[in-house]
Amino acid sequence: MKKLRVIFLVFCFAFVLHAGAQKNDNKENCLATVGFFTNTVLIKNIRVYLYNGSDIVDSAKVNSNKDFGFVLDRNKRYTICINAPGFYQRLITINTDLPEHVNTIPLFIFEFEIELIPEIKGVDDYYMDFPIAIIEFDPKTETFGYRKKYTSMMQRESRKVQAQFRVRKSR
Repeated sequence: MKKLRVIFLVFCFAFVLHAGAQKNDNKENCLATVGFFTNTVLIKNIRVYLYNGSDIVDSAKVNSNKDFGFVLDRNKRYTICINAPGFYQRLITINTDLPEHVNTIPLFIFEFEIELIPEIKGVDDYYMDFPIAIIEFDPKTETFGYRKKYTSMMQRESRKVQAQFRVRKSR
């Protein structure tokens, strides 16, 4: 029920922003993102930043028991950067390029789950510096989705680091 309420609120908020933006400055909102943390332990003081290039466009400070979301403009490239003390930074890249014929009313909505992984010394964490997922428009389905091959590979590498964490924790 909470998820539906969040989606409804994001949709309403995004619709109002979308209508106002089209009248005022020719920006066109196209995608509302909603992120959910899957960590079972409460993590406080998580900073979530939305970047367009090197510019911070928006940010939020949340705990892991709260959702976060952003409304994104059409034909831009964004990065969501998630930081929490003692955890690896998580990155998600979103490309909102759309074919001209695609209508953005109502807004597209994309939900995703993210797990924060504790930083560990002495493990192979090379892949933790890269985006965990790439989200983009799929012209076949006419929806936003993960770039499957890249995202699957990154999730595999992330699970390897998590496994190393569990092994070290059990010692």
